[in-house]
Amino acid sequence: MSCAIVAERAGLSLSTVQRALANGEIAPELETLDKIADALGVKMRIEIRNAINVSQMKAQQAKEKARRLAAITQGTSALEAMPIPSKTLAQMESRTAMQLLCGSPRRLWCT
Repeated sequence: MSCAIVAERAGLSLSTVQRALANGEIAPELETLDKIADALGVKMRIEIRNAINVSQMKAQQAKEKARRLAAITQGTSALEAMPIPSKTLAQMESRTAMQLLCGSPRRLWCT
């Protein structure tokens, strides 16, 4: 079944279905996956494996958010024809992750 047909049956946009099925960096919402499963006529089962503790989860969230923020900065610099060296980018990500962990929980979890 094509992504276009799944999108139509699920009531989602084609790009949403394609992103959800692409297995990329951005995880789709559970509601989106549920709609896709319904459109395909299958049941979805959620299984939590390799559970991590709260500290690990916070550190992982901080690292992912810092990576996204650094990518935005890197993209802006590229537009100005001033690329950021890899080492500097890694330092930015590390420093931003630490700031997110030390600051308000809202900053860590809000997009």
